[in-house]
Amino acid sequence: MDLSNPAQRIKISPETYIRIDGSEYVVLRNVHAQDGIHIKYDILLIIFELMTWKSIGELVAPWPPEDQAKILHYLEMFKSRKLIMAEDTTLEELPESGLTAQVTSRTLHFNVENHHVMLRDVIRIATYRRAIERAIRPGTVAMDLGCGSGILTMIAAKAGAGKVYAIERREDILYLAERLAEENRLDQTITFVEGLSSEVD
Repeated sequence: MDLSNPAQRIKISPETYIRIDGSEYVVLRNVHAQDGIHIKYDILLIIFELMTWKSIGELVAPWPPEDQAKILHYLEMFKSRKLIMAEDTTLEELPESGLTAQVTSRTLHFNVENHHVMLRDVIRIATYRRAIERAIRPGTVAMDLGCGSGILTMIAAKAGAGKVYAIERREDILYLAERLAEENRLDQTITFVEGLSSEVD
């Protein structure tokens, strides 16, 4: 990945997630990393642009020169933590999961492309949030069928549900949802279940 090449096309790695903890910073982290990068909210404007493939030139062109230098600095940080990927990255170059010991006897390969699309649909998420917050009462037991990344599960937990059951058939995305719940300190409220909702006991 050559960040000095304006034609180099990059995007956020599907193994990157964002944690928002209520402070003036957000945390960007690769699911395989032990630590992440703390950045201010304004850089989310750049992250949003990188949800789809963008060349370095396209990314920095709208910004004044001093901001362009700052963006390139952030991109170097993102590159060092494997938060972004180049268009010509091969599967062999992507980090392998080191999560096999606790999760499965085989290596997990995460693919969250379709979840990126849903998560960046702010109107959809805001509408779901309003509906869930109206429906949840203190102590409510809720269930999220096909929880995916767990965004709606976590909204229910934060809205005051006493217990939330999150069911997901995909092992990779379920593991990611569990990690996100832990990072947001909601894992005591949420129980994750792997399997098809029609077959879960």
